[in-house]
Amino acid sequence: MNKIKFGAIVSYFGVIGIIFSKAINSEEQNEFINFHFRQALLITLIILGLNFFNYGLDNGIFRTIIWSISIFLKCIGIFYAYNNQQKNIPLIGEYAQKWFKKL
Repeated sequence: MNKIKFGAIVSYFGVIGIIFSKAINSEEQNEFINFHFRQALLITLIILGLNFFNYGLDNGIFRTIIWSISIFLKCIGIFYAYNNQQKNIPLIGEYAQKWFKKL
C-alpha cells in the first residue's frame, strides 16, 4: 500500500486518524488524501456533536444508532479510498467537499 492510499484510509480512524492524515499530507498536498480527509472530518464532527447532544440524554439506543451510522459511513469511505476512488460518501460527502474546500 502506498503512502497516498494509506493517508486517505487512516483519515477515517477518528480524531487521531485525521491528525495523522494531515501530517502525512503536510509536505506534498495530495488531492486524493485531502478529498478523503474532508469527508472523514465531517463524519467525525457530526459524531462528536451527536455524542455531545446524547451526553445529556444518556440514551443507549441513540448511542447505538450514532455509532452504527458512523461505522457504516467510515467503512464506505475506507472502501472508496482503498479502491482509489474519489466518490462522495452518501448524504454528507458533497457537503464535506463544499464546506471544507480550503482544508
